[in-house]
Amino acid sequence: MGETYEGTVLVVDDAAANIRVLIDALSRHGYRILVALNGSDAMTQSELAVPDLVLLDILLPDIDGFETCRRLKQNPATRDIPVIFITALADVDDKVRGFEAGGIDYITKPIRHAELLARVSTHVRLRRLQEQLRQTNESLEQRNAERTAEIGRTNERLRTEISECRRLEQKLVQNQKLETINTFAGGISHDFKNLLTGINGNAEVLQRRLATGSRERIYVDRILAAGERASQLVQQIMMFSRETPRKQEIINVQDVLSEVLSLLQPSIPDNVTVHTRYDDAAGTVQGDSTQIYQIALNLCSNALRSMSATGGTLELSVTGKVVAENRSDEVEPGTYVTFAISDTGVGINADVLPRIFDPFFTTCKNHDGTGLGLAVVHGIVKGHNGEIVVDSEVDRGSTFKVYLPRTPASPEVVDL
Repeated sequence: MGETYEGTVLVVDDAAANIRVLIDALSRHGYRILVALNGSDAMTQSELAVPDLVLLDILLPDIDGFETCRRLKQNPATRDIPVIFITALADVDDKVRGFEAGGIDYITKPIRHAELLARVSTHVRLRRLQEQLRQTNESLEQRNAERTAEIGRTNERLRTEISECRRLEQKLVQNQKLETINTFAGGISHDFKNLLTGINGNAEVLQRRLATGSRERIYVDRILAAGERASQLVQQIMMFSRETPRKQEIINVQDVLSEVLSLLQPSIPDNVTVHTRYDDAAGTVQGDSTQIYQIALNLCSNALRSMSATGGTLELSVTGKVVAENRSDEVEPGTYVTFAISDTGVGINADVLPRIFDPFFTTCKNHDGTGLGLAVVHGIVKGHNGEIVVDSEVDRGSTFKVYLPRTPASPEVVDL
């Protein structure tokens, strides 16, 4: 093991006799001594060795002790080293100049060993305490920075969890609201259906007995037309309330979309361009093909209606999608066949967007809609254990993306 010193002292003096006295007095009490013969050498050694204390004579051959001290204090590497002037200059003005230059103490010659050792020991201990305090402060600052960063990360996690809780709460409220309406709609739809069966049946009998073109026949024709419209509405209500039985079959969604496009092709305006983007490896879903057809037909019809005035682009796509655990959207983790129907039409207002799946809510004017179209779509998707996500902006169009669970027998899907 190396020697243990009480501290390192730099002696700055150009007189050999003075140097010997200081070395003899301090080394016997465990101090390590460094020597500089002038101010320039003192500044160089102080920066390289960083002593615990500097004993500095004032009368030096190059620059005097006052200037040497000032330069030591101006240097960030040496400004914290305590400087004790040790000199024969005993005038009060000299002492004042020494303290003004940055000295911490002032000893006049001839040197009294006891006084020298007491002052050196005191300032070395103070220097050590200051260094310990500095290290403690740095450690506390580091710990504080780490704690602040950790608090920031915790707050971010809390914000994420709160946001997720609110999303789930809104989703629960929406589901509860829909379930309540489902129960109500399912309860009355059968009664309405039975009433309409009687009304339409009797109207058909009466229609066959009346001459074509007669006033009475015209009235009966109107009754039957209204009855047929009412029957379609009841069928929509039953589908919305999931009262309509759902078949279980393996469905290729791409085939369903192609069939819908074939049906709509004659009614697609010339100013609307249709694009399709199908992934053959997307896989299949299990469910009722008629109901999946109803979803696609409803969404495509809405998209075409939104572009009726200005034209635009209708795009249908089918892809495979793996939703990971760390996703923040509304779709539960799993493997899905996703089909999207996009348009470049008028879009949906932000204040309306949260309500578009509410039953009996419609933005159609002049009573052109029942408000059940998107509610039925939502009910069918939920009935197939899927999700539907909407992205829309006014004057920039809308995208309805439907997620349906992929059947296990489908080929593996790579997340795109």
